[in-house]
Amino acid sequence: MVWEATGWRLAGWDTPFWSGPNRRAGRYNRAGDGATQYICLHPWGPWAELLRWEGRQSPGELADLRARIWSVRVSLPDVPRAIDFDTATAEGACPEGLVSEDYSHCQELGDAARAANQPALIAPSAALPGTETLVLFGPRILIAWQLEPIDVDIDLAAAVSAEGSRVPRAVLPHVRWRGETHAGLDAWEAGEPYAFLESVPTPLP
Repeated sequence: MVWEATGWRLAGWDTPFWSGPNRRAGRYNRAGDGATQYICLHPWGPWAELLRWEGRQSPGELADLRARIWSVRVSLPDVPRAIDFDTATAEGACPEGLVSEDYSHCQELGDAARAANQPALIAPSAALPGTETLVLFGPRILIAWQLEPIDVDIDLAAAVSAEGSRVPRAVLPHVRWRGETHAGLDAWEAGEPYAFLESVPTPLP
């Protein structure tokens, strides 16, 4: 069985992927860990991550923000392991740890995945509640979008889908800022469903 998905990532380099160890800590990796790739499974996910990271919370703070957007075509030999608020405890983590400002909970999950030679996992997005992030463990090499991977453990198809792009202002109300509670976690704790649904059509500036 082959699992396929389309994802998105912001990266200003000539490739969106790591082939060597990550230079700084991420949610599922420590600085110096083996290559770890983060692919958002919603098109607004990368923007939410960037806005949250830089703390840009008003329309005026978006004026000079530009980014290169990559679309990524993922093919994996098996369905990735999925972790959510329901299954976190059974996976050895606490539900709030999946979206906490303290990355240690998720980094331990990353350690366990690497030790078990698991190639990927899917987890809740901390920046855009109601969406998910695909985490790939191990180096990946960029291949052209239309090509099929020769080695699914290494080859990953992607293409630049926007150059110097501006962030849609409609993303702003949905970003979970640092220090705020996570709407998806809040709903889960209240025993209620939570689903993200972007406005259609996306409002123009």
